[in-house]
Amino acid sequence: MVEQALARCSQAGPLHVIQGELLLEQGAYLEARAAFSLATADPLSAEAAQLGLARTYNAEGIAL
Repeated sequence: MVEQALARCSQAGPLHVIQGELLLEQGAYLEARAAFSLATADPLSAEAAQLGLARTYNAEGIAL
């Protein structure tokens, strides 16, 4: 469902954050990192994206 919204939205940063959160919960760290990284370019979502990236890196470290 997020992918469909991303295809239609011109300011997709906040949607990338949502996608990153969902992927992070699933343990898909590489994909979550990619989604959060895309969101950092949007001023509407940059701060939330940076926090999501930090949580992803932390989760990756814990998973090791």
